[in-house]
Amino acid sequence: MCDASPVLVSHCSPSDRTLVQSTLTEVTDIWESVEATWKKRQTELEEVHEISIQFHTSYDALVLWLTDMEQKLDELPPVGTELDTVKEQLHQEKV
Repeated sequence: MCDASPVLVSHCSPSDRTLVQSTLTEVTDIWESVEATWKKRQTELEEVHEISIQFHTSYDALVLWLTDMEQKLDELPPVGTELDTVKEQLHQEKV
């Protein structure tokens, strides 16, 4: 558009040159604004994508850990109700 502006202005009548030039300037300004906004959004989307990858990596690791812990808890005997039994179970867990 910037390259074509002088050609467009030169082919206009003298009475229309100011109008064409101002319109071209306005269109160029709008285009630059749209392009700047697009680049900003693209950068933001790339950042969000990276955060999303980090989240899913952490989430997957957490799900695996939780699954492992659930299996370990399923394998444990029920918690004792007598003091000696509870002490023995605590001692086994510490080891």
